[in-house]
Order: sequence, then C-alpha cells, then structure tokens
Amino acid sequence: MRRSLVLVLLAAGLLGPASAGAAAPAVPLAQTDEAERVTAAALAGVTARMRPDGRFDDHTGRIVGAEGLPSLAWSALHARGEGADARAELAEATLARGSGATVLLRWPLAMLVADDPEELSARLRGELRGRVATWGKLRAAGIADRCYSDPRCFNNYKLVDAVVNLELARSGVTGTARTSRLRDPAKLRREALRWLDTALPAVTPATATVTVPGRPPASATVLSDPGALPLAYHALCTGWVVRAVELAGADASPRLRAVARRALWGLVGLAAPDGEVAWSGRGQDQAWTLAAALYAGAAGAALFADTDPVLAARLRRLADVELAALTERVSDGALKILPSGNAQLGGLDHYYSGVGSTGLALQWLGMARDALPAPDAPRLALPSEIERAGFSDPGRTGVVTRRVGSTWLGVRLRRDHPFDPRQDFGLVRALRLQDDGWHEQRPARPGPASRAGRSALRVPSAGPLLLARGRAFWPRATSVVPIANGLELRGEWRERHGRRLPGRWRITAAGASAALSTPCSGALQLTEWLPRRGVLLRGQRFASRAGYVVRFSSRVKLRPLTTRWVNARQPSLAAARVMLPCRVGAWTTVRWSGGARALG
Repeated sequence: MRRSLVLVLLAAGLLGPASAGAAAPAVPLAQTDEAERVTAAALAGVTARMRPDGRFDDHTGRIVGAEGLPSLAWSALHARGEGADARAELAEATLARGSGATVLLRWPLAMLVADDPEELSARLRGELRGRVATWGKLRAAGIADRCYSDPRCFNNYKLVDAVVNLELARSGVTGTARTSRLRDPAKLRREALRWLDTALPAVTPATATVTVPGRPPASATVLSDPGALPLAYHALCTGWVVRAVELAGADASPRLRAVARRALWGLVGLAAPDGEVAWSGRGQDQAWTLAAALYAGAAGAALFADTDPVLAARLRRLADVELAALTERVSDGALKILPSGNAQLGGLDHYYSGVGSTGLALQWLGMARDALPAPDAPRLALPSEIERAGFSDPGRTGVVTRRVGSTWLGVRLRRDHPFDPRQDFGLVRALRLQDDGWHEQRPARPGPASRAGRSALRVPSAGPLLLARGRAFWPRATSVVPIANGLELRGEWRERHGRRLPGRWRITAAGASAALSTPCSGALQLTEWLPRRGVLLRGQRFASRAGYVVRFSSRVKLRPLTTRWVNARQPSLAAARVMLPCRVGAWTTVRWSGGARALG
C-alpha cells in the first residue's frame, strides 16, 4: 500500500522531480507498524537459523555466533508484539555464548546494560554488568585492528569505540580493575567527548557540497574509513555520530554537532531515489546500510529540527524512503540481506556473515523505530528526487550525483582501489523512473569474486582504458561541471609510468538511456557485465542480455570472459571485454538502457 502511494505521488510530481520552491512531499503512511513488521521478519529469519547451543547456521555455510551476537539480543528485547518469550530465549541464548569478539559487536551489549531491560532475568542482568565492568582494551576485526590500535589512525571502529564509552558511562556500572574502562565513568565520558571534539573533525573535512536549485548550497562531508571511503561506512558512521550527539546531550560541542550536520547532509545528497546509500564501494547495498540511514535520518531530523529545518525536513523524507526500501527487502518470512536474496549471497563481501549483517540491521532498525518522525512533521524531497540537484565531492571521495529528468546518475571520478570495480571510474549507478518504480540502466558493478572465507579474486578494470601509442591510460577526473543533460568531467588519462594525456568525459541521460562519451585518439577498452540469464545477443554496435542493452558509437570487438561475477543484486554476471575504436574529431560514446527494478 505504502509503495503504491509513493509511486502515485511520484507520477503526480508531488515528491519529485521537484523544482525550487516546490511544496513539501505528501506525508507518507504511518511508519511504526511498518518498522515493527520488518523487525519481526528479520528476527524470525535469524531465529530459524539458531542452533540449540546459541550459535547460528549462517547463510554463507559457516557456523557463526560462537562468541555471542549482542545485536540480536538487544534487538530481540526491544522488539514489540507477540512472541516476547521466544525473543527473550534468543537473547539469553546468544548472550550465554559471550559478549562479541570486537568493539563493534560489543556496542549493543553496552546499550543493553545501560538500558537494563526487565525482560532478562535478574541473574543475567547482574552477570552482564559484571562483564562490562571488566572491559579494558578491545579490538577490531581482522586487518582493521591495526588502525584501531594506532592513535594516529581513524576507522569506523574508532568511532564506535567512542560511542561504546558514552553508552558505558550512562550504565551506572563502575569497574574495580586498574585496566577497566569503567574505573572512572565520569572520566571515560570526558575522554570520549574530547576525542569526538578533536579527532573526528580532523578526518571529516567539509569538501563536499549538496546543491538544490533555488537554495543555498549545503556544506557536506563523507565520514567513512580512510582511503577508499566506501559509502556503506558513511551510513554506518553517520548513524554513530548522530548517536554520539544524542548521548552527549548538552555536552555536545559545536564542533561535534557541525560534523554530524555535514555528515547528514552528505547522506542526504548521496542517497539514491530508491534509498540505496551504498552504491559505491564495499558493503554494497547491504540491508544494514539502509537501516543505519533510516536511524540517521529519523534521529538526525530531531537533532537539527530547530537549527537547520531544511536539513531536518529532508532527513524525514530520507527516513520515509529508507523504511520503504527495507520493507521491500522482506521476503519469505525474513529480511533479505542483499537484494539478490538470502539464498544467493555471492555479492556479500567475504568477511561478512548473513546473521551478523542481519543483527546490525536490526540494531539500527530498533533504534530508529523510537525516533521516527511524526506523520505531520514537514518533509522536503531528497536531492535525488529534484531536477538538477545533486552531491559533489571531486577532490576527496571523487563521488558526484545528479538528477536529470527521470534519471538519477551516481558517478565516480577515479579508481581508488586496485581490483574492485565498485570503486572504479565512471557511471557506477544509473536509475530511471518508470511506471512501476525505479529501474537500473546498467547492472551494478561486481565486487572481487570470492567464496566465504577465501581471498577475493582480482576483477578487471571497468574502464574505459585508453589504448594509444602502444600504452594503456587510466581515466582520472579532477573536476566536474554540470551540463544540461548530465555532467562533464575534466582531468587526465594516466599511464602507469607517469605519462599523461588530457581527458574529458561526459556522463549524460537522454531519453531511456544513460551514456558516457569522450573525445579520444586510439581505442577504448571496457569491461561490461550483464546478467548471466538468457542469450547474449550481439551485433557490430550493440550487446544485449536479460533486458539490458549496451550500444556503441562505432563497431566493436567483443570477447566474453569466462569467470562468473556477482553483485548485490545479480547472483551471476557474465563479463565481456570490449574494444571500441575512437573516431578522431568526434565523441566516442557508450550508451546503456533497460534493466530490472532497482528495489528488492
């Protein structure tokens, strides 16, 4: 019902694409019941996988939860409706396994102890208070522990560590051991607030801008892991910084609030019109990214309702969109971790588990439920719903978005990962609004292929690579200029050994297709991924499969590749290496069209 209403409003132009000064979007239907339905489905899905000993048979084929999954316990105890006894059993069973192996996994336990839920037995509540009283130095997962343990480095574990300390400081627990974090709770709180006030602003420069026609540009930032700055972790970290401001209360410094405000503007500007926030980088389109964005939008709107009412109104709209996207993920009595479905999780990065990812989604969803905006609170459309609006951060993340007519474009200006096309140059995401919702114009790029617990395979460059003078040149744009039907990128073609050639690219939307064009001399080499369904149709200037079509401005040589690839939406992709000659004095163009619905 809710999705149908949204589509009707879109068709009527009430939600977008909007113009400057357009009326606020119509109020969506009540959300609390919807959030509870998603929560119930997600909990049912993981409960069905629990073993008698409190561990879980994971979707990936592994057995997980040996050291406890407190996110599931917190979520089970904070859920509403029938089945309270069964939820309490789930919580007690996983807590009996332990407190979680990393600081991220222990964050929900810190919240649980601070909340002191009566659903748990007095014995277990006392035991949990005793556990957190002993916490000293914690650790992060895998190679992330190196950065987490280095005072000079930042990653998402550093931020959740500060949030854990704020949660612990409100728990009323005091530790007696010399190494306990809670030996002096007041000091622990002061140190966490000091870190948030000093270290966090240093890693969140205001390099991005969100533009909406008719309104002043808004300063924004991407708060994510260093280096590749994946968008999934921007949603995660923005949720945590909003939680930190909530916990700090009157002690939240202007600098911390400014970081939260810029990160929230970044989240608003990066969100696709279907709610997808992790369309670039690892963690591609996992359910927990939607749930983190839901919480950030709902709670962030409350934080900035008085000081930035425009941001607050767009955050309320973001919460509406994210909850609708999560509702689309409910299928067969469970929450789909990826749009591809829980039986086909090849697109899940190898270091995730299905149950763990569901637990993280449940945690954010439960927190968001109590912060959802009132039905009569004002909403404003997202930039992705507004003609000629978008997000731009060419210098730091190299990510740009723009709405053009019925098409939304998500673009990367450079490749910043050696073998992950999700972080590669060009048109990463293109969505077009049709009668039944948003459709992708080309498949989302795959991640490094792997099996659970195995190293990832290197993936060929998406391209385009320029082949000229016997050398290969990689595209790298350094600036972006909006044009009538899209974006013009300007920069260089770079050869591995330092040689450089001037480069210019246009990424546009026209009619039912999106395109990349460039003037060049030589040939372009691209890798195109299409679903491994049906028959590959190919001609001198096109390739087509499973409803997706790629067209070229001149005759091409196309060589199918044998490796099977996957993304978060397509359980099996076939790749083809394309050689496209450049026409001197003309723009060489690749055009994409067709495709499946983007949601679900």
